[in-house]
Amino acid sequence: MPQDPVLLDGPALAVALGVTPELIRQWATRGKLTRQGTDQHGRTMYDYTQALHVQAQMRRRRATRRRVSDPTGPATSARPATGSGPDGR
Repeated sequence: MPQDPVLLDGPALAVALGVTPELIRQWATRGKLTRQGTDQHGRTMYDYTQALHVQAQMRRRRATRRRVSDPTGPATSARPATGSGPDGR
């Protein structure tokens, strides 16, 4: 039996997910998060469960991007350390 969605406004959803309200708006604008109407005060409402799925998808995507761009580990500076250059500087 399907459950009723838990609807939160943008700022409340941002707090619940630990992100900024601007990020919630970006997800909605990009079509990743569906607006579920408005509350009695005119605030846009979003489905909490859908937002959790979007957040997980974005984290997986970011982690995959890091592995593909640098399979050896964390990013390092492109500039050689002092004294390690070809001319000894």
